[in-house]
Amino acid sequence: MHILRSCEGVYPRCAGPHKRIAAIALASALLAMVGCGKKIESVTGQLMVDGKPYQLQEYEGAQLRLMTIDPAADPPLSLSTSVKKDGSFAFDLNNHTGAGIPAGKYVLQVVRDREVTVFKKQPNDNVYKRSEPIEVTLGTPVHFTIDLSTGAIGY
Repeated sequence: MHILRSCEGVYPRCAGPHKRIAAIALASALLAMVGCGKKIESVTGQLMVDGKPYQLQEYEGAQLRLMTIDPAADPPLSLSTSVKKDGSFAFDLNNHTGAGIPAGKYVLQVVRDREVTVFKKQPNDNVYKRSEPIEVTLGTPVHFTIDLSTGAIGY
């Protein structure tokens, strides 16, 4: 007795259309899922010292935080990122992709925690005291700088 496991052995053409239909259905489902997610925009920046890009030295590190300030934000977000060795940073949905964040109103803070933010030379105290409002709109990438010598945040 022969057990028929698939139609390919008997009818070679029957597997092709089914596979194509399944592939098209899967691709459509994936596109629909991607389209249902929130749109995001690039938010990047650079640490500076005296107006020049700053590279982290050995044993230095910095963490930044963006928090939604719009009471209508749903859900409210608190997003963190670590500064890379070259002094650059990019925000994301805490998934470490640097892909961006949803449009909205945020406040930027440099985290003042000795476990995550360490500089050999003490930055200007305003770096930690400032909470800079930032508005992210779709279609407009945001790039800002944080000057450690003056405490200025610009974009």
